[in-house]
Amino acid sequence: MALVGTLAGCGNSSDSSDSSDGSNGGDDQPSSTPTTTSEPEPSEPSTSESREPTGTTEPEPTEPESTESTEPTDPTDPTASTRPPVVTGLAGVLVPGAKLPGLNAETGWQTQSTTSRESDPPPWVCQQASLLTNGAVSVRQRTYTATAGDATASQVVARTVDPRSAKRVYGALLGNARECAQQLADRDRKPVGQVRPLSTVDVRTGQAAWGVVFSGPVPGSPDEAYIDSVLVARVGDLVSVLSMSSVGQDYNYETGQTPPEQAAPIVVARMSALG
Repeated sequence: MALVGTLAGCGNSSDSSDSSDGSNGGDDQPSSTPTTTSEPEPSEPSTSESREPTGTTEPEPTEPESTESTEPTDPTDPTASTRPPVVTGLAGVLVPGAKLPGLNAETGWQTQSTTSRESDPPPWVCQQASLLTNGAVSVRQRTYTATAGDATASQVVARTVDPRSAKRVYGALLGNARECAQQLADRDRKPVGQVRPLSTVDVRTGQAAWGVVFSGPVPGSPDEAYIDSVLVARVGDLVSVLSMSSVGQDYNYETGQTPPEQAAPIVVARMSALG
């Protein structure tokens, strides 16, 4: 059993070029270990001061849980489980709650809402500005509640004008992770342990990275911490930020089996399916 962390932040930065054979490369090559000091291609992440205005307080329009194809599959077909999902529209890229990896065997996810706007501040605690502020042209956001306990999760998927712009947004998110202590302070929190860059996740195409940060204090629970994990991914001109938030004392998983790492192939497959 590999212990990911006990009241300590972790992660490493990640960038890789699009490919169909799962290879990683490009100008922003991330490190695969949490002690790396390598950094992605220089970018200019937006600061929290550049967040877009919240606009009106009109109720947000909700969107369907998924626009995947509902054609029945043949249970005798051995390739059925490996076929790429069929999605239509940006909302279709969002992972349905039932397919999102849970925190453990008892705690899964269910969809709470799906909207065409981002939360302000962004759901991921380290993110300094919305994806639209950072250069996206359209977004969809889905929020989730845990099937047991009080954990929450969110996925925001955004389309940019081209893959180059998406790489820049992705690089900005990696920079946000390295500077997370600043964002925690804005929420009256302090890191518990070291704040580290995101770690590379090998994916079949595009780029992906994950990380987790512990922070506190948790009111009324001095022995616990806020646990915020994230998976950021880029495929073509699409960028996704999947974050999960809970309160606890540890974050122990076998190597490669954290919820963000398990979610990586699911998220990337849906991004690739939209094309």
